[in-house]
Amino acid sequence: MRKVLFLNEKVHAMRIGRKPKAIYVAGMPIRLARCPSGTMELWADTEAGLAAGIGLAHAIDRFGQMSLAKLLGQGRLSECLSAGREALHADIFARNMGFAHFASCELDRVPEHSLSLLEAYCLGVNHVIRHGWRPFEMRLWRYSPETWRRVDSLLVAKLIIYFLGHSQREMEHFLVRSIQRGTSVSKLQRLFAPHLDGLTNELIGLIKAIHVNPLHSPDSLDGRIPRSAASNNWAVAGWRTVSGFPIECHDPHLPCNFLPQPWYEMGTHLGDRYSLGVTIPGVPGFLMGRNNDVSFGYTHGFMDMLDYFVEECRAGHFVEDGDLCDFQVRTETIVRRRRSAVTIPVF
Repeated sequence: MRKVLFLNEKVHAMRIGRKPKAIYVAGMPIRLARCPSGTMELWADTEAGLAAGIGLAHAIDRFGQMSLAKLLGQGRLSECLSAGREALHADIFARNMGFAHFASCELDRVPEHSLSLLEAYCLGVNHVIRHGWRPFEMRLWRYSPETWRRVDSLLVAKLIIYFLGHSQREMEHFLVRSIQRGTSVSKLQRLFAPHLDGLTNELIGLIKAIHVNPLHSPDSLDGRIPRSAASNNWAVAGWRTVSGFPIECHDPHLPCNFLPQPWYEMGTHLGDRYSLGVTIPGVPGFLMGRNNDVSFGYTHGFMDMLDYFVEECRAGHFVEDGDLCDFQVRTETIVRRRRSAVTIPVF
């Protein structure tokens, strides 16, 4: 604990008027300090040093949030936090979706430069862990910090992409359920024009006959309009501002009652280069902000990565071109705290 207090003394150095001393991570000097607003500011000599510094800052302030996201994506809530029914349902969902499985598969396709920055970020996070830091929420969970790996950052990024696109998934599920429950197709076509113009009677009959997999379509969505996510941005021209410079604003429309907030504000310095903006704990780099040259952000960004498929299945096989084909199957074992493990097949 003494080492942690010493680390925090360095972090808070700016508040009491001292120049922050360097923290060395794998030989890279990194300086951290709090701004008057409480946000973290860091200085480094290299890009790798910046990535390690962001890892330091995230681990100091948001390691509980990072760990929870990782356990959710891995399907290990039952093992590490709670063996209740809701945690088990979330773990089964994560294992069926394969968040951790595919993050591991994709690690080999990450460019070398990005891998080096991910590795540096991990060094920063694990530096804090080695100094004995254990956030208060982890003590409540009776959970000990685990080493942060490069694949964990990919996993967090994959979860962000998935849940940012949740409105698309919910809307498609709503349409399927509405058709199954006899809602007027012509009214749906007018409401969602032109996206349902390709609906044929044959397809409508097929939609009414299928069984929707509840693991990927929670029943809580039934019978109500899904909530759509949105956001906006705007800019003020320089000739309208006192400074003469333009002002760019971004409003991601996230609820203000999130605790902790999904964003992590900070500033970085690399020589005479600076960046100010928001990051996401678990991932190095800025999502929105500005640097010496540009202001950057987005309104509502997500990948079109969610699709529904109709499979004809018979006796544990699927039908393709009239032939019965074997599913690729892997077995997932969900360890549960003080309870028997649950083994599931993932097709």
